[in-house]
Amino acid sequence: MRNSFPTVGVVGAGQLARMMVGPAAALGIDLLFLAEDENDPAAIIAHHVVGENRELETIREFAKKCDVLTFITEDIPYSVIRTLEAEGVTIRPGSREFAAHSAKDYLSDIPKSNVIEISALVARSPHGQAAAWAITLVGRENDRSVWTETPAPGIS
Repeated sequence: MRNSFPTVGVVGAGQLARMMVGPAAALGIDLLFLAEDENDPAAIIAHHVVGENRELETIREFAKKCDVLTFITEDIPYSVIRTLEAEGVTIRPGSREFAAHSAKDYLSDIPKSNVIEISALVARSPHGQAAAWAITLVGRENDRSVWTETPAPGIS
């Protein structure tokens, strides 16, 4: 029986990675970082391996030292994540979540003038009772609301 948490391999060792060190230590979680440079913020204060964090072979070798792998850097090729998962590497969040994140990034590039905002209002009382109001479509032009429709057709 294992008496400790798994080793979490973190690909990326920047400032966000560094901010993981204290809370992980408090919980008894061992972190190992894949840093591109000895002077990356997390590498300065925690266990790390230096290597190219976008190359499949480097990440594959790094993963052998870890029980689970996660990525702090955003420029990992999706094909690398899929390949590692197919080889049995435990990655959290997994490739489906990475695909959703990529879609979110794609959607954020769409000009706001082509987007219809959907607003929903939900409230909760101090006693845990919840109330929801109909979803409202809000049309915007030049960052100004120009029309609304409540309830939103086909949604509410």
